[in-house]
Amino acid sequence: MPPFAAYAPAEIRGSAFGLLATVQSFGNFAASVIAGLLWTVAGPTWAFAYLTGWMILAAILLTRTPPRLVPAFELDENPSA
Repeated sequence: MPPFAAYAPAEIRGSAFGLLATVQSFGNFAASVIAGLLWTVAGPTWAFAYLTGWMILAAILLTRTPPRLVPAFELDENPSA
């Protein structure tokens, strides 16, 4: 089970994955539009610099955020399903 699924109750797990996909798609769309505009207006160097900045920020946040450990019995109320 992916780590994201451990945070959603079993009853709404499908909806949680749908919400995650929706948020990711809007983020991908926005990043593509901004990078495309930068590429057109300022050149490819600025577009790559913009995207590199977001990647560095994400890497910093991922390395500084402590993992949340979920006991195995909390992951799924009905392991046979």
